[in-house]
Amino acid sequence: MTTIKIQPNNMSGTHSLTHLPEQIGEMHGVAYYEGLKKKEKLEKYIPKSMPVAKPTITEIEAEIRELGDQYDNTQTASQILAERNLIWQELYAFFSRVEAEKEASENRKFKEKYDATIADINDVVNGENSVVDTSLQAAIQQIRLPFELTVNVDYDKSKGRASISCMMPLSYCIPTTKTVYHSRGWTEKNKLQRELQQEESECIIGLAMLLAGQTFTVSPNIKIVDVMFYKHRSKDALLAMHFDRAVFTANRSKMDTPSVALYEFPYAANIRTVREAMVLGVVPEKELQAFLVTTNQLS
Repeated sequence: MTTIKIQPNNMSGTHSLTHLPEQIGEMHGVAYYEGLKKKEKLEKYIPKSMPVAKPTITEIEAEIRELGDQYDNTQTASQILAERNLIWQELYAFFSRVEAEKEASENRKFKEKYDATIADINDVVNGENSVVDTSLQAAIQQIRLPFELTVNVDYDKSKGRASISCMMPLSYCIPTTKTVYHSRGWTEKNKLQRELQQEESECIIGLAMLLAGQTFTVSPNIKIVDVMFYKHRSKDALLAMHFDRAVFTANRSKMDTPSVALYEFPYAANIRTVREAMVLGVVPEKELQAFLVTTNQLS
């Protein structure tokens, strides 16, 4: 089990709390990562050319003419060329060996770097435990909430499944007032009880979707995410949801209103309508167990 703590953020405003799925990051499938691998290019070291040009008879003859009477060498231009070529060949052989060794060394480094990058991408696609653990920490800690939340995640690579459990806070820090416009301008007004109840439900359901979404962003190997919320300091379940990756992706646009998107997924919840507001109560144990059996969440 991986335990991740989300620290409180100074976010404010009702909208951000009732539209939490807006924080979900990009979810990528296998094709995206295959594309990344194709974009990776294996670098090659290009050997340098010998910095000293090979001597030519023309250059030597020009040197002899320039020296004129001061030229006291008894050798002919051809003899000098032969000597210089011998020296040049030795330098060229040494330079070539150095460059060949450097080419082999650099190409090994390039290949190691390339292989490591491809391996890292494959690890994400395959949902390797170490990758998922590290990435989950980052993805979930990016979530912005005005309250502290401890998230427990169990991940089963072979099944491509992640199970999330949280104990919900006592307060969701939803603003109790709203700004209302009337003929004399804008004024601050207390929200009705039913408004607060509806907003709290939107926050709870939206948070389940946000946690599932952030988990899906970690690896395409994660095909299922189960979320279980418990009442504050209680073993009573407040909400249980089962998310299939394909269904989740298809319903992203509906998550603007979490209470509406809820019905697109299997869930267990004790929903009451109080003065037109959705209120979530404790899920009856019998109903919860039936849900867990149906979604194969029983341990």
